[in-house]
Amino acid sequence: MTIEPMRGRLRLFLELAGLTAAYVVAAKLGLMMDAVAGFATLVWPASGLSLAALLLFGNRLWPAIALGAFLSNLWTGAPPLVAMGIALGNTLEALAGTAAIRYLPGFSPACERVRDALALVFVALSSTTVSATLGVLSLTAGGIVDAESFAETWRAWWIGDTIGDLVVAPLLLVWASKPVAGLRGAGRVEAALLAAALVGMGLFIFGTHASSRIVGQAYFLCPLLIWAALRFGQRGAISATFVASVISITGTALGGGPFVAGTLHQSLLMLQLFMAITAATFLVLGASVLERRKAVRDLRVSQEGLETRVEEGTMALNRANERLCLLKQLEEAVNARDALISIASHELRTPLAAMQLHLDLMTRAILKHPEQESAPDRMMAKLVTFERQIGRLSRLIDHLLDVSRITAGRLELALEEVDLTAVAHDVADRFDEVVRRAECVVTLRAEVPVVGSWDRLRVEQIITNLLSNAAKYGSGRPIDIEVDGDGDTARLVVRDHGIGIPAEDLARIFERFERLLAGRDAPGFGLGLWIVRQVVDGLGGQIRVTSEVGAGTTFIVELPRRPPVDRPARATELAANLKRQSQPRAFELARKN
Repeated sequence: MTIEPMRGRLRLFLELAGLTAAYVVAAKLGLMMDAVAGFATLVWPASGLSLAALLLFGNRLWPAIALGAFLSNLWTGAPPLVAMGIALGNTLEALAGTAAIRYLPGFSPACERVRDALALVFVALSSTTVSATLGVLSLTAGGIVDAESFAETWRAWWIGDTIGDLVVAPLLLVWASKPVAGLRGAGRVEAALLAAALVGMGLFIFGTHASSRIVGQAYFLCPLLIWAALRFGQRGAISATFVASVISITGTALGGGPFVAGTLHQSLLMLQLFMAITAATFLVLGASVLERRKAVRDLRVSQEGLETRVEEGTMALNRANERLCLLKQLEEAVNARDALISIASHELRTPLAAMQLHLDLMTRAILKHPEQESAPDRMMAKLVTFERQIGRLSRLIDHLLDVSRITAGRLELALEEVDLTAVAHDVADRFDEVVRRAECVVTLRAEVPVVGSWDRLRVEQIITNLLSNAAKYGSGRPIDIEVDGDGDTARLVVRDHGIGIPAEDLARIFERFERLLAGRDAPGFGLGLWIVRQVVDGLGGQIRVTSEVGAGTTFIVELPRRPPVDRPARATELAANLKRQSQPRAFELARKN
């Protein structure tokens, strides 16, 4: 219980003793510099020492300042009462300066902000008036200074204390308030070069007498001080200022430098005015450099944080978009399924209803006249109708199966030698009754065999779908079919002279479930042209369409006579593209129908 208080008192005693000793040494050094009346000196580092001590260790050290000031002035020859008055002024100066600085919210002894540096400059200019006033009044009361010398003595005292606060106090505050960060590599070399340049320039300026000096302008030090502030911040600026102050005071006291005048007091007066402006300027410059560096660091951290937040937000948005796309695709798939079911139910019901009607008529006829055999011609007509409707059902089902195969990537092509001319004739013959019912006349220009390696059933499907489309939209108008080819390519042209296709609809006619007309005017699923395009793509060919409203439509299919080398890869890519297709327009068209 008694060890800690004893350690505390011992520590306080050592701090007081150390500060007292340091104060006496600093005071004696200053009083050696041609002090006015022996006590008012232009060099007074003790003021900066006392201010820094109270800011760093607290006001509890004020007795050391009072004792150090009393002993140093008593040692110089001041009467005890005068020494006590001077000591009182020095102590009050330090306490007033400390109180003023601590009144500033958030003051940092490291002087890393411009406001901290300006506060220190203000305290140096204002608090020192307390010591100068009480000190000179004490000297006047003791008969050491007369009324005529009061102003000169006060000025010297005030300038000396101000320089101490501007040069010594920042040096102690900055180096003691923050841990020293060691320089590395190039930083050490640069610091050594700066120190050498500063000492060398100081010796050039202040190391020779006025009559023989090489460099005679003190502002030649300013570039080096700027270098120190910009590269090493506040610590570099105040350290360089302190070194320059020591060299300049020493050189001037020895009779060198540009400020040498008739007396040492006059020389130091001009020098200290220069150093006061220099110390204040570079104290603020060092603080502004640190403030700017901090702002840049904060801006970089903020930018990195913003980039991180933007990246996280982008990732979250992408994830949300992916989920939205999945939901949209799911919705579109459901809509497409519903559209397909709606169209399929309507289209499949039509031939079934016709078959059911004819079956009912045949049943009634047999039941009404069971003893009579129905006329063969009438029975044959009914059977032909049955066959036609069954064929229509078969084609509709084949279309649905093709959609499933193509979308799943399972559309297989059985390649063989096929004559496109012969296939065109066969399809035209089979479609004779269809085109007759549509009141169309088919003109086939296919005289020369056009042979290639294709899938015969799929080629028939291409011609069938194009011819069916021509009969559907060119009812009552002629239909032209042309087959020709050159060395590598076969060409099929199917042209009708019907209603034509508006230009804005040409891009969508090869999509699934697309029908230019709705309802009974355009029977079917709207899959024919889509299947044609997929088959043509699978065979490595291409299909084009030209149309004019009211004048008809022309489809041109070009197929290579030999399959492309990359046909499996093209089929895989085709299947992948089909899986990514969405069908919002198909659903819209189905709803309109």
